[in-house]
Amino acid sequence: MGNSGFRWPRPTLFGMWIIILALLCSFGLVAGILVFINGLSITGLSDRVPWGVWITIDISSIGLGAGAFLLSAAVYLLGLKRYEPVARLAVFVGLLCYTSALLTLLLDIGRPDRFWHGWVFWNTHSVMWEIIMCITLYSAVLTIEFATIVAGHPFFARWPWVGRLAHQAHKLMPFLAVVGAGLSLLHQSSLGATYGIIKARPVWYKPTMPLMFIAQAIATSPLLVVALTIIVSRLRGRDLIEKELLWNVATFSGYALLVYAYMRF
Repeated sequence: MGNSGFRWPRPTLFGMWIIILALLCSFGLVAGILVFINGLSITGLSDRVPWGVWITIDISSIGLGAGAFLLSAAVYLLGLKRYEPVARLAVFVGLLCYTSALLTLLLDIGRPDRFWHGWVFWNTHSVMWEIIMCITLYSAVLTIEFATIVAGHPFFARWPWVGRLAHQAHKLMPFLAVVGAGLSLLHQSSLGATYGIIKARPVWYKPTMPLMFIAQAIATSPLLVVALTIIVSRLRGRDLIEKELLWNVATFSGYALLVYAYMRF
């Protein structure tokens, strides 16, 4: 065939990373289908052991996604406009984390066809009901915030009304930052308080647990944004965000981790 034959493009590091993510998502999709077909029994969960490993994934996703409210509040309430690129990335990471948490809960409830019951049948005396409402409402806030970022892409320049709508929605960002911070703080602390109402596991509970969950989220969630920024920058071969900004965010998280360590020990 000579030089005129077909040649496969040279694989790039970013392309290999996308292939790995696609494989992981495929495995997760198959596993989720098996859970829907065979029930929660195949996971080892039972009435005696109602929580498994994936509840750790759920709570970790919620905690690590809290950087969105923290950095958005810093940018839009404290006027730290310099950190707006970090806040935009934090909103995207937060949306991914909360979407992962909701998908995990969809499997965990065992009856995904009844996912809407918590929104319709209100049990205002339940901490879990409050968590459900806060997580879903905060996910909606993150979706609105992320939509305003996406609408600013040059692709949407062909539709001027999208830009005008995004401009009007951008004016609501300080309000959304306040609402998002309130919702996130509520369910972060409620997750910690949940252990206080599990009478069979009193050894897990301490009075400072709600505050510890908030402190943990504030300390670790910005670090996830920094880590992902560094990884993607290496894969793309260019800096997405100034290193000085990332260093300042990491320094803040370091001090916050010291506060959390004091509360923990």
